[in-house]
Amino acid sequence: ASRKFQFMTGRLGMMIQRRSDPPPVVLDMLSFNGDLALQLLLSAEPALGMLYSFDLTPGIGRYIRERFKTLHNFDRWAYLENADASRISIPLADASVDIVSCYERIDQFQDPTPMLREMHRVLKPGGEALVLVSGRFYPHMYRYKRMRQKNYALGRNWNRGPERKYEPKETQDYFRNTGFRVRRMMGLQPVEMKLFSMGEGLCRKLGLYAPGDWLGDQRFRHYRTRAFSKYLSSTMAYEIVKS
Repeated sequence: ASRKFQFMTGRLGMMIQRRSDPPPVVLDMLSFNGDLALQLLLSAEPALGMLYSFDLTPGIGRYIRERFKTLHNFDRWAYLENADASRISIPLADASVDIVSCYERIDQFQDPTPMLREMHRVLKPGGEALVLVSGRFYPHMYRYKRMRQKNYALGRNWNRGPERKYEPKETQDYFRNTGFRVRRMMGLQPVEMKLFSMGEGLCRKLGLYAPGDWLGDQRFRHYRTRAFSKYLSSTMAYEIVKS
């Protein structure tokens, strides 16, 4: 599993343990193939009250059900179909969920407001969500590199398509405007991790293995950050709370 996936499952596990009495109800928002939900069930099912997977992809519900049934018959899991074809509508009662997870799905929407409003509706007062959002820093670097090469394969309006990347301030504005408070914000895979990786590779090419090993250790230690470099990260991780 990727470091990002390990971070997501580990952080959600901590949230679940903090709410162990009574066992929390968890909603995996836009679950897609169910990898995150499956990992939570395998590692934390006894601590769960219920885990719901919700997605909008046509036909994905059948795939997830068959996949989970093949692996194990989970008693505390259910897949939710969208309740209204004209809009995002989670078939759960108001204030019925303790924790929501959303793994890099917000940037698949030109406007994530309807999805965030539904998240807010189903969360209990004081309920929390862990949301990962792809950052713009690395896509910007990629774009500038292509522009220097006069390669416009992505198009001059590359960030206006169906998978746009948001600035951190834009994301926080969406949270605030839909009734959430950002409790914690972290950057995953920040720019210093890339610099340590480049330094490690250079040292190894020069035969400087001891400095290369040290830089490699630093690369793994700097996977996440709350310092300013979080704004120069591949992914932003937000812990948000229903106001």
